[in-house]
Amino acid sequence: MSIKLSTIQGKNFIKTVLNHYKNGRHLKIVEDQYGCPTYTQDLVQQTVSLLKNNEVGLFHAVNRGVTNWYQLTVKLFEILEIKVDIKPTKTEDFPALAKRPSYSVLENYHLNLKNLNLMREWQIALKDFLLTNRKVLTR
Repeated sequence: MSIKLSTIQGKNFIKTVLNHYKNGRHLKIVEDQYGCPTYTQDLVQQTVSLLKNNEVGLFHAVNRGVTNWYQLTVKLFEILEIKVDIKPTKTEDFPALAKRPSYSVLENYHLNLKNLNLMREWQIALKDFLLTNRKVLTR
């Protein structure tokens, strides 16, 4: 069995954004890269379910819905009830060694087809992640 995912929603991006905020940096976040943020806990639960069902093949497993990094950041601060000025920017404003795809959206087609899709909406997963890790993230 193989599982393909889009973007991992975890401490790296979120912690980086929160650190920039805490350090008084202006938040300029890319708005032209789209994906499906995925909470690792949801991915683990989905993987366990597939293993228990003895599934084989290739599965896309991403939290439901599409967003970009800017929208994700706006939602992050909305959930944390923090007012902050976030400026949208373009990928070209942040040169990187690795070229990032502008559209890395996946659909859980095979999970849905087999009625095995446990993946939640990315906004619900983000809220769960933030509430579960709030103390660690806000240090």
